[in-house]
Amino acid sequence: MMRFQRLIKFIYLLALLHIFNVGYSQKKMYLSYEFGVSLHAANFKNPQQNVDYKQDVPPIPAFVFTRQLHKSWYVEAGIYQGALGADMTKRGEFDSTSVQFTQEQIHVPVRVQSRMSVFDNHLHLFATLGANLIFSSGGYRFEFVTAKNTTQTLNKNVRYKPTYVLGELGAGFDLFLGKRFFIGGRYRFNLGFVNILDIEVSTFTNGENTIEEYFLTSSGSFHAFMLSLGFRIGKLDKVKKI
Repeated sequence: MMRFQRLIKFIYLLALLHIFNVGYSQKKMYLSYEFGVSLHAANFKNPQQNVDYKQDVPPIPAFVFTRQLHKSWYVEAGIYQGALGADMTKRGEFDSTSVQFTQEQIHVPVRVQSRMSVFDNHLHLFATLGANLIFSSGGYRFEFVTAKNTTQTLNKNVRYKPTYVLGELGAGFDLFLGKRFFIGGRYRFNLGFVNILDIEVSTFTNGENTIEEYFLTSSGSFHAFMLSLGFRIGKLDKVKKI
């Protein structure tokens, strides 16, 4: 898996060099570094209604390349480091019984972008539509944790799909501080179409004669809120310094 990650990064480096050499003087192109957080959607069910569900909200760093196709139409690709995580903890118990799942990921989106400029080309507004290919980075971590010696696991099933594709819709802006450098913000919604994660766990506590159940499913859908720092390469707009 480490070799696979290196291969993906190497391919994107070659693509960056190729786009830079070919498109520097011909088309508008933007290189940006993005960072932000993601909020994953999941379906949680606990028949006893005595469990708190918490999702991890990891930072998402990324490098993104945007290149003009024709007039206001652009193509965009990037490589993101993401994660999927969930923690279901029994409420009101001192033993902190919980079911935990974490998985590091690499996101490789390809988008079509429609961009318009206002305020003498200082502000660019855009919308995007595309697909996001998700790769798992290494093995996932799944744990059932309890401090009670009297609690035993009756059933524990995890089904996880390590590679999957999400549809993506997004919108954002870039504010140019001069001819080349800009800052911006983005919102993206990634939509999954089939379940990529199914967790089923049931436990029994001796003495209390109670059975606890945990169910979690996810299609991989998530919301992403990003900030960006970038610069323009290739053909320049006529932009006055602020």
